[in-house]
Amino acid sequence: MRFAILLLGLSIAIAFFFCLGAHPYLTPSEARYIEIPRQMVVSADWVVPHLNGVPYFEKPPLFYWMQAAAFSIFGWNELAGRALTALFSTALCLLTFALGRMLFSLRAGIAAGFALALTWLGFGLSRVVLLDVPLTVFITATLLCFRAAVPAPYSHLRASAVKERRRQWIIYAMYAAAACAVLTKGLIGAILPGMIIAAWLTAARQWRIVKEMRLLSGIALFLIITLPWHIAAGLRYPQFWQFYFIHEHFARFTTEVHHRAQPWWFFLAVATIGLMPWTPFIYAAATRAKRLLPPADFLFLVLWALLPLIFFSLSHSKLIPYILPIFPPVAVLLGPFLAEAWDGAHARAIRAAAGGVGGALLLFGMAWTPLAEQSAPPPWFDPAWRLLPLGWMATAAGLFCLAPSLFSRHPRPALMALGLLTLMAGYWGQSFAAQFWRGSVKPIATYLSEKLQPEDEVVLFETYRQDLPVYLNRNITVVEYKGELEFGTRIEPATASWMIPLDVFWKRCAGERRLYVLMTKDAYAHLQAPAMCKLSHIGGMADGLDMMLLTNQESAHEQ
Repeated sequence: MRFAILLLGLSIAIAFFFCLGAHPYLTPSEARYIEIPRQMVVSADWVVPHLNGVPYFEKPPLFYWMQAAAFSIFGWNELAGRALTALFSTALCLLTFALGRMLFSLRAGIAAGFALALTWLGFGLSRVVLLDVPLTVFITATLLCFRAAVPAPYSHLRASAVKERRRQWIIYAMYAAAACAVLTKGLIGAILPGMIIAAWLTAARQWRIVKEMRLLSGIALFLIITLPWHIAAGLRYPQFWQFYFIHEHFARFTTEVHHRAQPWWFFLAVATIGLMPWTPFIYAAATRAKRLLPPADFLFLVLWALLPLIFFSLSHSKLIPYILPIFPPVAVLLGPFLAEAWDGAHARAIRAAAGGVGGALLLFGMAWTPLAEQSAPPPWFDPAWRLLPLGWMATAAGLFCLAPSLFSRHPRPALMALGLLTLMAGYWGQSFAAQFWRGSVKPIATYLSEKLQPEDEVVLFETYRQDLPVYLNRNITVVEYKGELEFGTRIEPATASWMIPLDVFWKRCAGERRLYVLMTKDAYAHLQAPAMCKLSHIGGMADGLDMMLLTNQESAHEQ
């Protein structure tokens, strides 16, 4: 079994890490979750997260701490920045394997782990720095520990003394994992697993299990892990309590204060697409799993998959990654179905799915190739160009694996082709997006890094680019813009020196200090500078980006 775990983890990690640092950080989310750890390392303030030097309390700090530690060890490049997410995604697949093995079999667990890795959304999120992947890891660990500690529906049977001691450690691991989930993304880390466990205890009539869950000592452990940071942050900034718990939790769920409203069916559509290529098999897989599992275990997986879907659908704040916690139980339900397919069952369905994915990928490649050949790749994305022939070779290999299944009743070649083609669809999607996306400020930051002196000031005019302080490794002066930084600027008066109004900007612009000013083309078109200030445009630095770079001193105007 150890060899199976090693092979599973290694192969998934290789898939997740391949070309991981090929393109710049995406804005705003990726750059935000890189900038906050950078600030921690630079300022040595590990209590209060900061964004561009401004206190930022929207999320707790556990992921930031881990990311800052990773940067301190591996450096500040994009590969190092995304490595922690890729490792968490690999861990999520291994936890899914463990749950599938516990409920079904070793082979079903392996199939479940691979199934999760190959979902479109699961694979995509493994390559983006977001909090939802580590949150899902800790929620999955919490529920896995609960199920391992309570062998439902046989909890009335007493285990041996050795097994009982092990069970106690698993129970405490459950509380610790829930605490880590809370420290990753707030109360949702305890609400989701608590809701699922409570619903299962009620529906399965297993409330007597609560007596065995070591509530007092477990809750004490949970509070020991979660309270210190919340208390420390509240002592530094008393306004933290209202903003963090009311504005960032209850208002986010019940109101549209964050402007992320979507229709009620949004997450149903996201799950349907995100679980591809396995979506067509879910009903058949669930029906098969129902026959194999005790009713209480099947109910546990169904509640785990449905309740977060319903919960987030009721929320007034909806983003695509929120739905990731339902993927592990769905993958576990798919495990026995896919394991049987490997042995020869469900041949027609597997061939149809592989043929559909292969055909779609082939058409995509045929449509993309002329566009890619006409468009020079971004200077920061060589791998995008190299992935073009690689994508064709892998697609051809997948179709080669698919071909034997057309003449054979055994679905194994088609299943291999489906996995390979799905993997390449993820790489091609990343390559396609990076090939034609010119939204990064990295070229400008690279240019400025060669010109900047310590006394120079970099200014963002009426906007805030999350990736600019990341790539410049310094705070940026922001003119006439607050956005998500509004709360931090209100509670920390010192931020007034770099989060400035328009009149202060013009005074600095007229001074002797050199300023590099980045603004949108629309803002430049409507710019009305006073006579005392002259801004000259530094051309050619923001090609493809709707921004312009200017300076207040002609001596800085160098091509």
